Amino acid sequence: MVDFGCDPDGGGFNAISKEYKANHTIENYVRLRRERPDEEIEIATTGGIEFLFAFENELRSFGLYPKVIAGLLDADLEIQAEVSLLLLEMIVERNNMEKSGETHVVSRKTAVSDSLINYLIAATLDGMSWNDELEISRELIVLIKHQLGALNSKVETELDTHKNKINATWIAAQILVAGKTPTYRMIGRAFGVQASTVMRWFPDGNFMSEAKKLVPVVRDLLPGMKKRARELKLARKLTECD
Repeated sequence: MVDFGCDPDGGGFNAISKEYKANHTIENYVRLRRERPDEEIEIATTGGIEFLFAFENELRSFGLYPKVIAGLLDADLEIQAEVSLLLLEMIVERNNMEKSGETHVVSRKTAVSDSLINYLIAATLDGMSWNDELEISRELIVLIKHQLGALNSKVETELDTHKNKINATWIAAQILVAGKTPTYRMIGRAFGVQASTVMRWFPDGNFMSEAKKLVPVVRDLLPGMKKRARELKLARKLTECD
């Protein structure tokens, strides 16, 4: 452990860290941080080694042995990545069990609960703060994003729809420049989706008007696009010859 957030005289945590730990709400943290922006606040709040002792049997049942949990608390990056991957595998297994009709796997403790997963995430983050080792594995990032619902969030869905709408409009504009009339069915074939899906990307019914706005831009870009296509075709031929 390093001395981040500790009293320089060796008397344990500094005053601001003690104040946060005594009342670790977000309201209190924001107040303390705004009032004393230059002071160190040690933010670890989970049970540490006490958590390991209290839940040892349950942790062992999922293959999370004391040495592994101790590694998390010590901010061991390799253990952090391996445990995160293991928890992701447990989530996949739990989902499969529930889909097959086993609806009480969590209450029977035959599958890991979200509350335990989230506590392990919090303990891992606290270990990083406690040791002042703030490097995070990609496995833990994926686990956190999953638990937050960020991988399939409404924002993500809206972003995908926005990107599809833009791309569909460009394709429709190119069809117009080619002298044809674009349809939802045409665009759907280009994306591998149904025409009804494309229609949902344009709830205001402005599919054609949006495409027409891009026609002048496509006409200006078309010569360069054709040239680039020829260059790519030639490059592929030369590669094949090699």
